[in-house]
Amino acid sequence: MIPVSCFLEVILDNVRYSRDTKLSISLVLLGVAVCTVTDVSVNAKGFMAAAVAVWSTSLQQYVSKNTTNTRSTLNLN
Repeated sequence: MIPVSCFLEVILDNVRYSRDTKLSISLVLLGVAVCTVTDVSVNAKGFMAAAVAVWSTSLQQYVSKNTTNTRSTLNLN
C-alpha cells in the first residue's frame, strides 16, 4: 500500500522522493513480485480484489490527509 500512496502523492501533489526512498520502495515491490510469482494459487479474481482494496485504501488515506491538512490550515487563520 505504501508504494501506491507514494505514487498518488507524486502524481497529484508533485512530491519528490529521495533516491534512497525510491530504492526502498523498489525493494518492497520486488519482494511483493517474488511472493506473488511463487504463490501457488494466484487467480484473476483474487488479484483484482486485492488491487481494488489497495488502491481504494490508498486513495482514502490520501483524501483524508489532504482534508485534515486543509482543516488544520483553516483553523489557524
